[in-house]
Amino acid sequence: MKIRYIISAAIIVFFCNISIGSISFASSFSGADEYDFISDKNKVRSMLSNGDNVAAYEYIRQRLEDDYPENAAMEYRYYTLVNEISLEIGNEYMQVIMTSIDMSRAMYLVSYQQASIQLSNYLLNSAASKGNQDALRRLQANAIVSGFGNQYGGGSTSGYTPSRQNETCSLCKGHGWIPGSSTPTYGNTGTTVCPDCGVVNLSHSHDRCPACMGKGYIYR
Repeated sequence: MKIRYIISAAIIVFFCNISIGSISFASSFSGADEYDFISDKNKVRSMLSNGDNVAAYEYIRQRLEDDYPENAAMEYRYYTLVNEISLEIGNEYMQVIMTSIDMSRAMYLVSYQQASIQLSNYLLNSAASKGNQDALRRLQANAIVSGFGNQYGGGSTSGYTPSRQNETCSLCKGHGWIPGSSTPTYGNTGTTVCPDCGVVNLSHSHDRCPACMGKGYIYR
């Protein structure tokens, strides 16, 4: 009788373990991350196609705050999406600079571009630190393009140990300033010639770059 109870208990424990394991397995492969990403990508690209670049960034930032991806592969995919947003904000900034003197709008876009770059870098570095090969290759390519050479020891991606380097500021192109309109005109109108920028309004100024704080480079 005692042996029968022991066997019955063992069978119950065995099937309980199987049941618990099945629940855990199903949860880890729910597919929610993939569905969410596709939905987010479609929504973001729709916003970008309509020129709502800042709104697209705010949307994806909030989504990541509410439901950050759990695995490195999904982090990398969100990196590519945030990178798209950053590029579009940068393009909008250039259009504002080239076609108007709305510096308040330009500075507004600068702040969002820098925020999107920081977010994309966070996603990329986090994915790489977890061994994601796509992220590691992207970091290596970025380092080569930036002129830092191969910082992973002859192309090896085992043991992710990125180094910090001075990178030329992409906003001011290393000048430490960006075109502005803060020079007092005291009611005067007209144009003048800037040796760096050409024909400009009298209010034209060289304002300290908000991205690198006037240094001309960013410490990565």
